[in-house]
Amino acid sequence: MSPLKGVRLYNLRAMARTNRFPSWALAGLLALTPACTFGQGFSALMSGPRLSVSELAPLAREGDVEAQLKLATMYYNGERASQDFEKAAEWYRKAAEQGSAEAQFSLGVMSTRGEGMPADPEQAARFYLLAAEQGHAEAQFNLALAHLEGRGITLDLGQANRWMRLAAEQGMPEAQFSFASFALEGIGMLADEPLGAQYMLRAANAGVLEAEAQLGGLYQLGRGVEKDTAQAVRWFRIAAEHGHADAQTSLGLAHIRGEGVEQDFTAAAGWLLQAADAGVPTAQNNLALLYLRGDGVEKNRVEAHKWWTLAATFGDEIAAQRRDSLARGLSADELAASQAAVRAWMQERLRR
Repeated sequence: MSPLKGVRLYNLRAMARTNRFPSWALAGLLALTPACTFGQGFSALMSGPRLSVSELAPLAREGDVEAQLKLATMYYNGERASQDFEKAAEWYRKAAEQGSAEAQFSLGVMSTRGEGMPADPEQAARFYLLAAEQGHAEAQFNLALAHLEGRGITLDLGQANRWMRLAAEQGMPEAQFSFASFALEGIGMLADEPLGAQYMLRAANAGVLEAEAQLGGLYQLGRGVEKDTAQAVRWFRIAAEHGHADAQTSLGLAHIRGEGVEQDFTAAAGWLLQAADAGVPTAQNNLALLYLRGDGVEKNRVEAHKWWTLAATFGDEIAAQRRDSLARGLSADELAASQAAVRAWMQERLRR
C-alpha cells in the first residue's frame, strides 16, 4: 500500500535561516496574566470585602506596589471599573518603576499589542528583558520569541535558545516544547536529540498537543529515544484523541501497517477519515486506497476518486496520478457523483 508519513518533524534549522517558523514553533505572545503575588498584609486586606477602585487608589498613590498591580489589573480587565488600557498602563508603569517583574511583563505585552500606548516592539522587548532578568518565565518566553524573530531586538538564535531554556526549566510547558524543538534541530546550540526528547516528553506530559504528536514521531523514528513503535502509537493516540489531525493520520497508518498495534483496517479507516475531513492530504490519499480496496470500509470507487481529488487539490502528486488512473475506469455518472461530493466537501469546509 506504501502509505505516506503522518506526523511531520519540522526542520527548524532551515526555518531559522529563512525566519519562517510553523505556528506551533512560535507559540505566540502570551495573554496578559493579571494574577499577581501579593504581600501578606495586602492579602489579608483583600480577604475581606472586595475593594473598589476608590479604596485601592489611595494605597496605590502612596506607592504600595501590590495595590498598583491590583488597580492596573482591574482597569485592564474592566473589573469593578470601566476598562481603560491607558490607566492600566499608568499603574503598571508605576509598579514597574519599583521593580515589579509582573508589571514589567504586562507592559511588554501591552506595548506589543498597542494597548494604552502605541505599539512599540522595541519598548516591549526592553520590558520583557527587565522582567526576564528577574526570573519571570512568561517574559523569558516572550523575549526568546522576540530574539527568534528579530522583533524589536536583534535576531539572535543563541539568546533565543538561552531565554527559552530558562523558561522551560521553570516548568513552562510551551517553553519546554519550543526548547525541545531547538535542541532537536540545533537552533542556537549544537543539536542534542536526547535532550530534545527529554523536554518534548515534559511538554507532552503537561498536555501540549503538538508535543504529544511530535513525541510519537520521535519514538517512531528513534530520534533521541530508543525506537519504540508501541510508545509511538501511545502518543499518537493521545494526540489523536485530542484532535491532532497529523497524529490521527499517523495512528491510522500504524493500524494499516500493524506497527506498534494490531493491524486493523476498520480502526485505520476511522482515524484516517477524521484526518482526511480535517484536510490532511496524506490521510485523504490513504483513505482513498482503503475505499478502492474495501479494506475496513465498504468498497466504493466514487469515494476513492473523491478523496484522491481532494488530496490532489492540496498538492499531493501521487494522489493526482491515482485519481487520473481510476477516472479512466469510472462511468460518467460515477465521475459526476465524485465531483458533486468534492464540491459538497469544499462548501462545508468553507462554512467551518
